[in-house]
Amino acid sequence: MKTMRIPLLATAAVLLLTLASCEWNSTVKPNDKKKEKQPLAVPAQYSTIQAAIDAAADSGDVIVVQPGNYNTEGSRNIDFRGKAVTLRSSAGAATTIIDCQGSPRFPARAFIFDNGEDSTTIVDGFTVKGGYESDLDTKYGARGGAVYCEGTWPRIRNCVFQDNDAEYGGAIYCKTAAPFFDSCKFISNVAIDGGAVMIDGSPDGPQFTDCIFKSNAADSRGGAILLQTSSAVIASCEFESNRAPNRGGAIYCQSSSPILTSCLLVGNRSTSSDSEGGAVAAVLNSNPALLNCTLFGNTAKNGGGLSCMTNSSPYVSESIIAFNTGGGAVRSDDVSSQPNLVCTDVYQNTGGDWTDAIEGQDQDPVRKNLFADPDFCDTENGNFGLHADSPCMPDNNSCATQIGAPLNSCPAE
Repeated sequence: MKTMRIPLLATAAVLLLTLASCEWNSTVKPNDKKKEKQPLAVPAQYSTIQAAIDAAADSGDVIVVQPGNYNTEGSRNIDFRGKAVTLRSSAGAATTIIDCQGSPRFPARAFIFDNGEDSTTIVDGFTVKGGYESDLDTKYGARGGAVYCEGTWPRIRNCVFQDNDAEYGGAIYCKTAAPFFDSCKFISNVAIDGGAVMIDGSPDGPQFTDCIFKSNAADSRGGAILLQTSSAVIASCEFESNRAPNRGGAIYCQSSSPILTSCLLVGNRSTSSDSEGGAVAAVLNSNPALLNCTLFGNTAKNGGGLSCMTNSSPYVSESIIAFNTGGGAVRSDDVSSQPNLVCTDVYQNTGGDWTDAIEGQDQDPVRKNLFADPDFCDTENGNFGLHADSPCMPDNNSCATQIGAPLNSCPAE
């Protein structure tokens, strides 16, 4: 009988431990998880956007703005105060409008980023209009009718900037800043320099992706964008009907070397008696790169498509420069400026095609440049894609690559 007691005692001990363990586990609630933070709502919880930002944590909060026209104090001159928050509309830019209602006497803009904001500070889905900045703004001056950035790099996406006005950067002014702009539209903004955007002293440069610049105007230089001692990456963007009387109907580069990839520049104008660069003007040690871009129907007295001056040497590859008007396709003002074209089609530009500084580059077999009708789909209706038999299609040229901006294919005939 003694030989049976040890197993029985061991079994009892195991049973007691199991019951105790079950009793302890029963105190843990299966749904006792950390609750996710709820968005801060405007105007349901906070009457203004600024009030919601002030109430937000320094990191991670989301502010959701309902459709409406926001035009009161607290919903303009909005300061993010260095917070890594997301400000987004619930229904998109078409129905969520920040109307700054700025004027010469009462300047106002939408957003201010000057407290170290980075790409974790996000603005998504607003129309910003009516910004106006003048020297009455004693802190920031007449810079950035809609947005002022200094030393920051926020991310701004799915926004429309329309009818904003400033002396420098009608919509956006960036000083030593490199924000990200994704799928934004810049329409009918005006300034003395940089009709839509001015970037000043930003060697790292902003990024523009899938953006549209249309009908912006500068009184002097850079109808859409002016870059001064700055860089930029501009990808898959469209520039249409922008104007600046002196230099750079669409883009003006001064001591700046942006990279443009897969961009369409159409109908931009620089029209004074000595104007330079209907689409792009590069001056003072500027070396922009245009890769897979299409320049069509731009106008300037000198260089309907592109002009370079004072030790500026653009690099143009796999691009189309066609049907621009004025003083030739590409113009250089001196021997220090030597544009370099490779696998590029230059065709039917008023004032000359392979002339001036690019003379003979069409005959260089290493460069593989073209002089041929690009055979666009339908330029009258704004379709700058290419027919299948275009010499700019990969199977039809010696570069074996797409030449020009990769746009929609032609509809079936």
